[in-house]
Amino acid sequence: MLDLGMRFHAVHVRLGVVGVLLAALGCAPRKRPAIPTTAAPLPAGVVASVGGETLALEALRRRVVATAAGTEPCPDGSDRCSAAAKALVERALEDEVNELLARHHAERVGLRVEPREVDAIIDSVAASAQLSKDEVLAAARRQELAESDYRRLIESQLLVAKVWSFGPGKDAEPGLKTEAEKRAEMNATYETWKNDPRHVRAEVRVLPFFAGEGREQYVSSSLTSLRDRAARGEDFCKLVSTYAPNDAMRTNCGSIGPMPITLIAPEIRSAIGKMKPLEVLGPLRVGEGMILLQLVDLPHAPPLEEVYREVWSLTVERVRREAVTAWLRGLGRGYGSRIQLSATDAAMLEAEVLRARGLRTAGERRRESELDVATEMMRNILRDGSQGPTR
Repeated sequence: MLDLGMRFHAVHVRLGVVGVLLAALGCAPRKRPAIPTTAAPLPAGVVASVGGETLALEALRRRVVATAAGTEPCPDGSDRCSAAAKALVERALEDEVNELLARHHAERVGLRVEPREVDAIIDSVAASAQLSKDEVLAAARRQELAESDYRRLIESQLLVAKVWSFGPGKDAEPGLKTEAEKRAEMNATYETWKNDPRHVRAEVRVLPFFAGEGREQYVSSSLTSLRDRAARGEDFCKLVSTYAPNDAMRTNCGSIGPMPITLIAPEIRSAIGKMKPLEVLGPLRVGEGMILLQLVDLPHAPPLEEVYREVWSLTVERVRREAVTAWLRGLGRGYGSRIQLSATDAAMLEAEVLRARGLRTAGERRRESELDVATEMMRNILRDGSQGPTR
């Protein structure tokens, strides 16, 4: 099967319910307030402590893995993925410490989260994702979260929102007052946003043919001939319009994209990382087919002007989140907060992120292949019975 990796997003119920409450998943804070610490080391296997309550490394690992399983797949070996993994680990640790601090403060001031409030959040997630409650809980389990863990997570994040709203948040939301402040903060958010692999897009053109059942040598030779013609200056779109095995591809020059590089088949993604704009490469084996590939433009994120509303929303959430975190860290000075995440443990957690995202990439491709309209289009192309280009 010729699978170019073009698939429509199934709705994924993300671990980051805090995205609804405080911030969007993946928008890591630019500045993190320092976590109050003492010199006394924590026991082995413990990464944080607030008021005597501890956070185990294993608990942090489960949260990291669950969060990673709910995010988009990452291209193998991408530096952007490594940076995103580090940010995800930092975000998970920050969230866990914030939730410990919020829980202690809530006990002191008499605040709590009722089970019905947790149910309301789950119902809201289900409604927005057009899923049943059982499907939401099933999605949480696929992210390695039992129902009790998922409910506890929502409760903790609701509690953070509640202690803020009954604390400094009741008087005024943190804001950006001047245009210069708004622009500076938006630019900072956009720098993080544009380096997220989910937002980096690529556009390629392909000329594909079925290459199974003993036809590989013939198709390879034929496509090599066409590649050489393109190298001598013949227009690639003209070659596609002449030899493509499907009307749809002939009319759009075999174009795929622009689409996130995370959704492009690994074979193509690996190739375009070494190509120049308008270069033609191939024959390239993709599943049961072979293709000629032309890169239209270098992979890049959309300019800020095109994603202004999204980036502004993320900026507002980030500023609010930083204010909440700074306030909670101030409270933590009275609770004897300690944190101790070694470089070795941090590296282990970052590797867990990359592993979880890699496993999800393969698993999703299998689960969604039957529902993928774009992949089905490619199947239809191959069913046309074309014997390949004529040299």
